[in-house]
Amino acid sequence: ALKALFVDGGEAARRGVVKLLSLGRSAAKWYPLHAPAVLRERATALEATVVAVDAEVEVLETALFAMPEDGRHGCVPRLFLGDAAEGVIDLSEAPEVVSAPAAPEPVEPAPGVAPQQPATLDTPGE
Repeated sequence: ALKALFVDGGEAARRGVVKLLSLGRSAAKWYPLHAPAVLRERATALEATVVAVDAEVEVLETALFAMPEDGRHGCVPRLFLGDAAEGVIDLSEAPEVVSAPAAPEPVEPAPGVAPQQPATLDTPGE
């Protein structure tokens, strides 16, 4: 249906289809676990009219570029959560990090062994 709109429609139709496909590609890239299935479902139900394509472009732009409701970073937009959406999934929450171990203690040289001196640019005079 979109192919026919692209081929047979005017310039506005072609621009709308290209923008819709571009947004869909970005959504699938940014949210690979959530967006593809939702995008396929929405594309199947989409009417092949300029008005419908423009409306879908607006829906996708809003979902992709809106700030998360509570200002959190790394959230999947509600649009891509499908029927499981009660809210957004916060991808930024990670398990608590266990503090890194302390740096190892310096090893004392063995008795009777002279410590190695750092190299210098000074050469002994002759």
